[in-house]
Amino acid sequence: MLKNICLAGATNKKSILQTIQNSRDIELGEFVASIENIIDKMYDVSHTDSLMGYEGSAANAYFEALKLIIPARFEFERRIKHPSPDPVNVLLSYGYGILYSKIRAAINKAKLNPYRGVLHSNYRNQEGLVYDLIEEFRQPVVDRVVLTMIGRNQVHLDYFSNEDGFCRIDNRFKKIFANMIFSRLESETIYRDGKKTFQDIIDLQAIEYQKAIVEGYEYEPFMYRRR
Repeated sequence: MLKNICLAGATNKKSILQTIQNSRDIELGEFVASIENIIDKMYDVSHTDSLMGYEGSAANAYFEALKLIIPARFEFERRIKHPSPDPVNVLLSYGYGILYSKIRAAINKAKLNPYRGVLHSNYRNQEGLVYDLIEEFRQPVVDRVVLTMIGRNQVHLDYFSNEDGFCRIDNRFKKIFANMIFSRLESETIYRDGKKTFQDIIDLQAIEYQKAIVEGYEYEPFMYRRR
């Protein structure tokens, strides 16, 4: 289960980069190849520390690629959670917060303990399982919205203010951005042999996780497929 969650996170990062490379005039082959190499290595290990190390390497390669995609005026250098120092980081954090609440609701509905994570099992007093399942949806839901809005020039610097290194979103744009995330959650994507909304997939993956625990079969995470 642990390995599958790590593989899903890395695979979904790779898929988003490939989607952007195919839709824009940006060469990201070096970063895609790097993540593919990391994925290959993940298959050969099972130790938690090794998997976490590879997961971190995939994230580093992914965010290095984002620096080529995101215009320099946004001053995005790397992923910084708290406090978020630039518009991209604050949008990612806000979007992940929305996604977190949706995944937590799905976990509760599936009657799972949100504190019993696998990948994030060492998160003391935090909901490790929510952090586990969110890894399957960060890129196809939140990152896709952020990068699409930036690519369409829908994000402007005057929507943000910065004080003492802490970036804040204008309340009006915060509402616009949140609505874009909610719309993305209600949009359909390929899921197994058909199509489902991302919201439905989140609910179904929580149920699949619950079945994997109770019935003991291998958990199959959500892998985002390029279209």
